[in-house]
Formats: sequence, C-alpha cells, structure tokens
Amino acid sequence: MHTWPRVAAAVWFCAMGAPVLAQTESSQSVPEDLVIESFETIGEDGGWAGFVQSEAHASDGKFAAKWAGIDRAPLVEQRVCEGDWSAYDALTFSCYSDAATGSIIYLLLSSENGETVGIDYYYIPIEVNWEGPCEIGIPFLAVQRNRSPSGWDSIDSICFTANWTNCIVFPGTVLYIDRIAVRKTPQNGKLIVSDLEFDTGTWKGLETSTVAAVGRLSGLWRISEAVPYIRTASIPHNWTGYDTLKLWLYHPAGPATRIKILLYSDDTATELVDSYYAELSADWDGWQEIAIPLHRFAVSRQPKGWGEIDSVTIAAGGWGLELPKDTTLLIDEVSVCRELGNVLDLGDFERQETLWDGLELSTEQARTGRASGKWSDLEANHFVRTTEVPSDWSEWETLEFWLYAEKANHQPLIILLYSDNTITDKIDSYNYKLTVDWTGWRRISIRKPEFSPVRQPVGWHLIQNMTIAGGGWGLSPISDTVLYIDAVTLRRNSDAFQVE
Repeated sequence: MHTWPRVAAAVWFCAMGAPVLAQTESSQSVPEDLVIESFETIGEDGGWAGFVQSEAHASDGKFAAKWAGIDRAPLVEQRVCEGDWSAYDALTFSCYSDAATGSIIYLLLSSENGETVGIDYYYIPIEVNWEGPCEIGIPFLAVQRNRSPSGWDSIDSICFTANWTNCIVFPGTVLYIDRIAVRKTPQNGKLIVSDLEFDTGTWKGLETSTVAAVGRLSGLWRISEAVPYIRTASIPHNWTGYDTLKLWLYHPAGPATRIKILLYSDDTATELVDSYYAELSADWDGWQEIAIPLHRFAVSRQPKGWGEIDSVTIAAGGWGLELPKDTTLLIDEVSVCRELGNVLDLGDFERQETLWDGLELSTEQARTGRASGKWSDLEANHFVRTTEVPSDWSEWETLEFWLYAEKANHQPLIILLYSDNTITDKIDSYNYKLTVDWTGWRRISIRKPEFSPVRQPVGWHLIQNMTIAGGGWGLSPISDTVLYIDAVTLRRNSDAFQVE
C-alpha cells in the first residue's frame, strides 16, 4: 500500500497520519478515499480499451495499466460505477513515466446534464514532465468545465486522451497508471488555496515552471504592462477558522518589488468591489515563505467576511503600485493556516512605539512585562484608539485588558468597537460602558453579547478600530483621572472553533 508523502491539493508529498483537528458527523462516515479503479482486472467489461495490464510499476496490488501506443490508442475510457464524488475534493492516481517527454494529455470526467445540448464534462491538461513514479492529485477546484456538468455527485466516466484540443504526444511517451481514487484532503490546520501544481492554469497571468519551493511545479509571473497582476477564483471560498495567509515567493536579485495581495469578498449591496488587502516589499534573493496574519489585512469598503472569499489577486502594477521593469517572480503553494492560538495580543506596550493613539508608553505602572500605556489629561485627550485589531471578530469571543486607576473618581468610560455602515449617516459601533470606581489594577473582561449595538453596525465580521473614550459621546472627563492600560487581548470562544 502506498503511503502519501505530502498532503497538498494537487501532488501529494507529505506523510499521512497527522491528526485532523475535527471532523463533522457526516465526514466521519465517509472513508478517507474511495478507490475507483485498481486495474487488478481490466477489459472484462469492454472498458479501458487501449490500456494493457502490466506487472511493471504497480503502486498498489499486482497490476498497473500500461499506456504505450498513445499515438495509436489516443483515447482510453471507462464507465464509473461509484459516480457520487460529492464527499471528496480531489482525484488521485499514480503515474509512472518512462521519460519526461513533455507530452500533454488530458483527463476528462464526464458528468452529463440532460438539460443541455452536447457533452458536459470536467477537464484538465497533464504535462508529462517527470521521469519515474509520480503520485498525482488533482483538486476538484483546479479542473475546468465544458458546458454545464451535472456535478460531482454524478460522474459518468473517466477518460484519458491524447487526441483532443492542445494535446501533444512526443515519441517515447509510455505511462503506467494505477489506483485511481477520490480523496477527502485532511486539512491538519491548513487549507491549501492553490498549490500551483496542476491548478496553475486557473490563474490569469501565470505560466508553469519546474523551479519550485514545494512539490515539483510553481507559477511563473512575467510582470509587464500586459500582465500587471495575477488572479484566480478557483479557490476554497470559506476561510473561516484560519488566521494566517501563507505563500512562497521567489524574487530575483535586484531592486525590491512592491506587491499588493487583494482578497475579494464582494458585497453586492455596495456600489464598488469590497476586499481585504495587504502590501509587502519583496527585497530578497531566492525563495521565501511569506506569512501574513489575516487581521493585518486592511479593509476596503465592506467585505462580506472571511467565510466568503471570492478570489485572490496579487498585483505589482495598478492599485497605487509602480510597475517594475524586467521582473519575473515565481509563486508557490498559497495556503491559509491556523497559527495564532486562542489569544491575540492587541497591545502589550513592551515596544518602543505603542500602536495606540493617545497613550504614552510608561514604566510607572505595569501589570505584565515592564511597561503599560498611560492615559492622562482626559480633558484634552478625550479618547485613546487603535486600528491594529482584526477586522473580523466572528471567532473571537472576549475582549480583555488590565486597567489601573490612580483614583476611584467614578470617571465614566465607553469602549467603542467601530463597525461603520455606509448606509447610515453617523458612525455605527458596538459599545460597552464602565465606571472607574476602584484603585489599582482591575482586569476588564467583556464578552461580545455584553456590547450594545449603536445604530446599524455592519457586524462582528467588520470591526474597524477599538476606541476607549472618557470625553465626548456624552461623557464628562474628570480632571484628576490618570489611567494605565496593559495586556489588551482577544480570546476565542471557550468552545473554540475547530477546523474540519
């Protein structure tokens, strides 16, 4: 039995056996993979004509299917008995190649729709650019459609063809195919968005490259006026439960290249396109893995949320960027992961510069570490604020921080979480009121249901800043108020979301 060396969406290279964080009741009843064809018997029902049973290069069991005379038998097809693949997300098979000939064959998956005229199917090209054994996994998201396939719950047949649009067959192409199966990819806390193995064709602007950081292939981006950005919509759209975007980027020696990553999450109720975006400067030589926490992405207008990501765009021109000259980049394995744990730091005040407007870094009082944020002269300094917060608080349940008061002078405070809605005239937010009626340190812990909505906040999936006010908003600042803030954190629900 073959052991899978890596779990990815297209070519698998990581060992199986890592624990899945959680499984739904329905997923527990579905086997990890479903074998469609083992080639232990062949041709008995008239299928797979053109394949020859062979004991050479069998990956599972005794036999594989040898496809030698590709030019003489360019189309090999078999009806599928187990045609409901809806519980799975990838098609896998082993394929031994005598030589890396560069031939291009196509895999076609028929899914006939009785309401359309003509044949309905999924398809994807496969370039024979390897020698020896290769375990191929093709995510359903990577395949293209012809007309209107009925769906993954209704696959009629599997077809390998070298006699189709854009097929190329070079002499010496001999393939051994074994163990065709469909598979539910274990996530292990990581969701592959695009691994740039067999899904490069779904990216506008990318070519296939054999220079890779992960696996065998990557995407080559020749930046130019004609190709200022690359984009794909063939991705998993629900990123709920993940908190960090990762991708591998190859940058050549030379001047730095400014890049913007745009994650579209368009709300049709708004006039313009809504998205999350982040910018980085590629100033290294060679491969580097980039990791960007999702809460570091800025918000453009009103994206629907991390559960509805429409597409990924990576731009080097437009969007306020100056197009570089004569620059070629490589992109590999784009994924989202869960790395931040159950506590997120919004301010520990240990750095030289605080991320809070209105607070002064001070060592006079500290609840954790060496420093805190001092807030005084509230008559002139009505509020303190940070924009360094996650835009989406859907999975975060509790806001906590420590507050030190020099006097129990009953200073009123309001904590405001801005979630401004463009359809209203005034600012929309979630508010929480408290009164400073103690001295020394006190831990403030506020669960989301304890906040009161003011006007029409967009929702917990769109928080723009955190403000603590002691003046304005109907509050009267008290002149002798001196406060210190420390260890501001967000905590997940005690029943923390588990990635399925």
